[in-house]
Amino acid sequence: MIPVWEAQNVRLGLPDRHRSRPADGMRADRLVRVWLGATAAIVVAATAAELANYAFRLDVDALDSSGDGGAFGAVGDVALWTAVLAAWLRFARARRPAGVTVGLAVLLTFLALDKTFRLHDSIADWPLYYLPILCATLACLLTVATRLRAPSLRLMGFACALLAVSLIIHFTGDGVVERLAGPGEGWAYQLKAVIKHGSELAGWLIVSLSLGLGALEGAEAGSSAGAQAERRWPSGEPTSRRRTFASG
Repeated sequence: MIPVWEAQNVRLGLPDRHRSRPADGMRADRLVRVWLGATAAIVVAATAAELANYAFRLDVDALDSSGDGGAFGAVGDVALWTAVLAAWLRFARARRPAGVTVGLAVLLTFLALDKTFRLHDSIADWPLYYLPILCATLACLLTVATRLRAPSLRLMGFACALLAVSLIIHFTGDGVVERLAGPGEGWAYQLKAVIKHGSELAGWLIVSLSLGLGALEGAEAGSSAGAQAERRWPSGEPTSRRRTFASG
């Protein structure tokens, strides 16, 4: 038996990725709300802790994110590894994974290893080598996003925007703040740091959410075989052929 909601979508000729599944949709919406709420809470808590550490001169090393360290850096490592797990999960659940899906999982794994073990610190002029890798990762994220459903696509777009902000601040923030506020440490540098780390942390967590939803959605969309299958009715006949028979 085909559920009523699915039979209605079949009669309308709607592809699988546009068919409404009430229970699945409610679970996904709940997951998105909880995940985004937790992400916001983590970023706000880490930001407040770092600013309080500076304002009250607490000198707690764990609350100092300078040099990508401290609690902010540790939570950022976990967020990136979560994105790695989601990327490999999507690859494992895809019926016919595209090359970009594999490439994204490999690139994220490399970035996570580098962030955790600080591999780039031992490389002279590392931005010259890493900037293309970071840009390629963002390109892969955006490409994979086009294969996701609309809610996951919007989440990925927002996550990529946050990561782009963090990347720009990482490479240009010190110079801009020094011109505006002068050399040394001050509130301008603290605000720069929390915006950079907060956007990066939130970006990777939302990437994880988007990829995780994509993995739960099932097979990878966008292949010609999948698109052809979506245009077929449950009996296996193309919708165009069924329309011809109906009109005849």
